[in-house]
Amino acid sequence: MNSEIFILARAWLLNRIATAGWSITAGLRATLGVWICERALGEDWSSAFGNVVRLLSERISDLTEDEKLLAAGSEAWLLFQLALTTKNMGLPKLSRMGHQMATELNAIRRLPLEYQGDAALLNQLGHKVSGHRETVGQASDLFPTSLIGAQLPVLRVATARICGATAFGGRRLSRPSVDCEATLVGVTLNRLRAYDLATAAMMMRALGYCRLAKSKWIIDAASYLAAQQKPDGSFGYFAAELAKASSTTSNPAIHLNDRTMDDNLYLPITISCVWTLAELLNPGFYLYYPEPSCEISNRGSTL
Repeated sequence: MNSEIFILARAWLLNRIATAGWSITAGLRATLGVWICERALGEDWSSAFGNVVRLLSERISDLTEDEKLLAAGSEAWLLFQLALTTKNMGLPKLSRMGHQMATELNAIRRLPLEYQGDAALLNQLGHKVSGHRETVGQASDLFPTSLIGAQLPVLRVATARICGATAFGGRRLSRPSVDCEATLVGVTLNRLRAYDLATAAMMMRALGYCRLAKSKWIIDAASYLAAQQKPDGSFGYFAAELAKASSTTSNPAIHLNDRTMDDNLYLPITISCVWTLAELLNPGFYLYYPEPSCEISNRGSTL
């Protein structure tokens, strides 16, 4: 059952925060993952999640500098702030950072697609980003055939542009041509074959935003992604690779059972996988739009 995926993942994520020594970045990631799981399960803030939110909120409020929040990435703290707003909660520090970020984005003459996800979140949080945005003439412009054999940074930027053009599910994007679809699906499956779960999961979300979520290839890929969940709830079978790495280095950070591996490897991959599966397995689920009233006005339009 699909629910078992999110029940197991939630338990593992809650355990990450229940143990001492987690960083702000790890705390934000784990809390985001629990929020995804609870929304996918149709639950409304379990008591365990409420405790996690309060604990993380206290840690954030106690920070004397913003660097640790900035290091976590804007998506992480903006989504945490968005989660808080669903319960009419908020943190002055995050509100101030959001206002500052909106001011910076409004100063950009033409906002690139890569930043439009942040803009969508900021607008929902009341920080209006109203500058001119990069436009897309044809949907196929987002799917260059040069993606075949491209390096990972190129793939990730291209995927980020797709997510930006669709506002992470907030705007409909016309279905790509057969050739473009084949390119996107082929590159995604190639990342799965390389066991690059994080990139493959991100690309699968982008395919869903392109109205390809019901494609047989994507359905099969989602089944494969779900099969990478371990009995403890996390995603990714990396034991062989990690054992090889630990046997060939004296670096103490490379250790199979070290918390560093959970926070820096399994945690981000687990978040990416549950996010993708939540959106692909639950029609109408969009992480960036937790409430119907939060959806942007042109969801029904096509670029």
